[in-house]
Amino acid sequence: MKSLVVSCSLLFACGTSHDPKPEEPSDPGADPGMDPGMDPGTDPGTDPGTDPGTDPGTDPGMDPPPPPPPPVVGRPRYLPSAATGATASTFESKDEVYLRAELASGEVVTAGDYTFEVTVLDANNPQGAFPGSTDAPECRTFHLTASGRIDALPPAGGCEHGSVTTVDGDLMIQLDPYLDAPPQCQVTTGSYCVLIRNLDGTMALVANGGTCFTVRQPAKDGC
Repeated sequence: MKSLVVSCSLLFACGTSHDPKPEEPSDPGADPGMDPGMDPGTDPGTDPGTDPGTDPGTDPGMDPPPPPPPPVVGRPRYLPSAATGATASTFESKDEVYLRAELASGEVVTAGDYTFEVTVLDANNPQGAFPGSTDAPECRTFHLTASGRIDALPPAGGCEHGSVTTVDGDLMIQLDPYLDAPPQCQVTTGSYCVLIRNLDGTMALVANGGTCFTVRQPAKDGC
């Protein structure tokens, strides 16, 4: 009987003992520093709710910046000038007068070919003036750039007007030949204006509609 009690005690002791739970094998492909519940393809430093292609500093609902305003369409000014490029209003002789063009900064015009016409002011004329240019319009044709500068005289069979280039690179056209202004009593200058026309003869849009100048000449005799 004593031997059976001892056996039961030993059996009871074996039945109530507990071995430590063995560790589960780890996944050899897992990052040991990564949360097991995190998607392995996710950058741990990135908010899972953020689109990786979105700049975090940009508001997705922000409109793109507006495009720059279109350039201002301007009207070039045509100025009578000496061969040096200096603007003047009175000249000693008709062949001293050249024409140059300019445009305000930031403005543009339609580039193309235009022609000029000298008109002679005459107080005794019912119209107040008469055409002064004596050659064909194609002889007085010039090319204007989008920046409002004269840059070329198209070929016209040898009747092109003389021209000079200033130190600033501006091409200026000699206005001569044109008619003399009628002499007036006690007036020692003749008055002229320059009109700018499209090739079809219509008036071109310019800043002041025409540019006027005077040339010294003898006064009318017998006054």
